[in-house]
Amino acid sequence: MKKYKPIEFASTDEGTVLVIRHNEGPSLLKDTQNVELIEELYERIEREFPQAFAALAEYYEKSRPNLPYYKYKLVRKFVRCNFGSLDFTTDDIDENNHLNFEKVSCPCRGECPMENIVCSPIFATGLTRREEEIVKVASKGGTAEDIAEKMLISASTVRSHMNNIITKLGFHSFKDVINWWHENNNCKY
Repeated sequence: MKKYKPIEFASTDEGTVLVIRHNEGPSLLKDTQNVELIEELYERIEREFPQAFAALAEYYEKSRPNLPYYKYKLVRKFVRCNFGSLDFTTDDIDENNHLNFEKVSCPCRGECPMENIVCSPIFATGLTRREEEIVKVASKGGTAEDIAEKMLISASTVRSHMNNIITKLGFHSFKDVINWWHENNNCKY
């Protein structure tokens, strides 16, 4: 994803979304404006949150013939459900393009069929369940031997999984994997 200046989103009761970048005035998120940002977020939702993407794609299916408008509606809903609170403590998209999810106040909380699908979405790691387990255990610290002991497997199996994880995620070291894991720890796994 292209590096952007940090972004804060804010939703109004009417459903509009403001895009607030540092040292710039707010702008409205519209299908005819912010086209590049909408496209980037659309692709990111599809890649990183496939369950949320599928639910939103089905929900907005009738808008699909007008593709720019369809993408805008999908992105707007995702933003409203996850970043709609105006707060300046943490940017919704920071300088490293990390998404900082918020618990957005919603009158449909507890009854919305998209709750915990679109809001608080599940992050798709691309890892197997066993690989995720190794990263979770490793994220708390320790050597391959420590992880092996906790998981009741051999240290060589742990090292093999670690190498597969590094390759699968495209990182250079397992420390990069751990950093990535901690950065995305605000999402459910």
